[in-house]
Amino acid sequence: MTGNPTSHSNEGNITVKSAIVKTAGNDATLTFKAAQNIVVDADIKSTAGALNLDFQSDTDSHGGGYIKVGAVNLETNGGSILLHGGTMVDGVGFASSDNAEAGIELNGTQVKTGGGDVTLYGTTSPTNSSWH
Repeated sequence: MTGNPTSHSNEGNITVKSAIVKTAGNDATLTFKAAQNIVVDADIKSTAGALNLDFQSDTDSHGGGYIKVGAVNLETNGGSILLHGGTMVDGVGFASSDNAEAGIELNGTQVKTGGGDVTLYGTTSPTNSSWH
């Protein structure tokens, strides 16, 4: 991979501020696990082999961990994209917000998987299972 992927720990948050590019090698998985929130403000892509992306917020399962992806490019070259979290509803882990915001926000995000699956599990209210 090239670039300077940066994340900072602020009470369990991850923020991607620099582009991440997979330029060599076989298929791979890049996993982001945050006790609270994940924010993606830079492109993530693969030019060699499939790149599966796994974003998991709220890994401590305390009912608050959103995933926000800005106006960036997510290009997996055949890999899958999974956005989910630790707020359990009917046996499935959802990304959630503890202040009535969306659990998952894609704001101008361009997604190209080349045939890979895109799966999103998000909820607005971690205490109301009817909000998925």
